[in-house]
Order: sequence, then C-alpha cells, then structure tokens
Amino acid sequence: MCSGQRGDVKQILAEFGTPENLKDPRIRSLLFHLLRQWSLQQDHERDTAFLEDLHTRCNLAISGLVELHRTKNSSLGMAAHDLRNPLISIRGLAEILLSGAAGELSQGQREYLSIISSTSNGMLGLVNDLLDVSLMERGHMTLHRVMGSMKDLVEERIQVYSVIAGEKDIRLSARCDPIQDFLLDPVRLGQVMDNLLSNAVKFSPPGSLVNVFLEKEGNSARFTVVDRGAGIPPEDLERIFHEFQKSRTRPTAGEKSTGLGLAIARKIVEAHGGQISAHNGPREGAVFSFHIPFSQPV
Repeated sequence: MCSGQRGDVKQILAEFGTPENLKDPRIRSLLFHLLRQWSLQQDHERDTAFLEDLHTRCNLAISGLVELHRTKNSSLGMAAHDLRNPLISIRGLAEILLSGAAGELSQGQREYLSIISSTSNGMLGLVNDLLDVSLMERGHMTLHRVMGSMKDLVEERIQVYSVIAGEKDIRLSARCDPIQDFLLDPVRLGQVMDNLLSNAVKFSPPGSLVNVFLEKEGNSARFTVVDRGAGIPPEDLERIFHEFQKSRTRPTAGEKSTGLGLAIARKIVEAHGGQISAHNGPREGAVFSFHIPFSQPV
C-alpha cells in the first residue's frame, strides 16, 4: 500500500473511529474489514519485497556458480593439456629403454622401468579423460561421423579386449546381428565400447564369462555387455554416469578407476542421439547397454 493509501486509512480511522461511532455495529464491522485489508496489503508488500530480493540473490548466486564452473573447466583443461606432453615423453622414453635400444638392462632396471611405463600410462589415461570432460563440459566436443559398420567396430574391440580379459582368465563371448551401416564416429563409439568392456573385465571374477551383444532394435543399434561380477548397488545405478562418481563395488583384481569413463561414455552416446543405461542382472552381474539411432541429429 502506498503512503497516500496509508494516510487515507489513518484519516478514516480518525474520522469514524470515535467512541460514539464505534457503538454502531455496522461502522465497527466496516472499520474491522478496512483494517484487515490494510494489514493484508502490508503483508503482501513485505512478501513481494522479500521474494524480489531472494530472486535477485538467487540469480547472482547462479551466475557466480556458472562462472566458477566455467573457470573450473578451463583450468582443468589447461592443466591436463600441460601434463599430457610430459607424460607422453616419460612413457615413450621408458618403452625405448625397455626395448633395449639404449643398451642391455639389469633385472632391477627393467622392473623399475616397467613400473614407470605402467604408471605413466595410467596417468596419461586419466589426463586424456580430464581433457575429454573439459571439452565436453565447454561444449567443444565434435563428432567426426562417417558411414561405417558398428558390427565391424564391435568385433574389432572384442579382439582387443579378449587379450586383456585373457590375463584374468576371463572369456568374451559375442553375438552380433547384421546391422546396416550408418553415420557414426568410430573413434568416439570405440571409446564407449572400450569403457564398458574394460569395466566388465575389471569387475568380473577370474574364470568367468562376459557376454557382448549387438542387436538391431527398431531404428537403432543396441550394444550390451553382461558381466558376472557382484553387480551395482541400486543407489549407485544413476550416479555412476556423473563425473568422479564410482560404484562402491570393488574391482576383482584391485584395478583402479577414475570415475570419469562412464560420464564420458554417456556424453558421447547422447551426442549420437542415443541413451546409455545400467541395471543388475536377474541373478548376478551388471548389464550395461547403449543404443544409437540410425538417423541422428546433426
């Protein structure tokens, strides 16, 4: 209520709120309703002012968080980029020395260099993941789509991971249905398949079987990996697709995980117009699956 209206109320109360007038029930009722409306109007004005102030503060906080998020992604990308080249050099030099190109090595030297090579390779994988996350968060990920065969891509990745799985005495079994060629980014989709296959091997017990399926499902291709591990706690099923989030299930041979692979996989699949999901098998293990439509948004 504006100051003029408050003055009118005071004037009405002074004029009609005399002891004599208050004896009349109609005047008392009128004055009561007038005061009630005035009080409600004041409450409304205070609530409106409070909400406007709260809205302004929320907008400022959101703007600050967006800017902090942008700064974080930029800093993360720069740091990862600066670390990448030295790690490539360390790994490359370690492999050259291990090959014997610089002379014979003692058993102790070979063991130390193997540790350097393995550690630098793991760190390089983490740095590459951080670069991917930084690019994707800033909207800079570009798909290089070509007309290709998803079936050929699956068979290629199975061949690679059969060797890795063999080190844990795990067998990969694949069933690939005929799938028409369609536009896809083979490098990025191969990255998604690598992540799902790597996780299946990582969380499966030695001597078990990992099943891989490629199926045509309507107007899309579906890729599925089924392991025989301990499964995923139900409360972890959604959050594992977010950055730096991991399931509480532990790898069967103590393998390490950054919590970035599934987040990157989700962004790649969604960039292809598809979806990725996870659930537990009916008896044991986890089931990871993604589908890619044959016709995708550009």
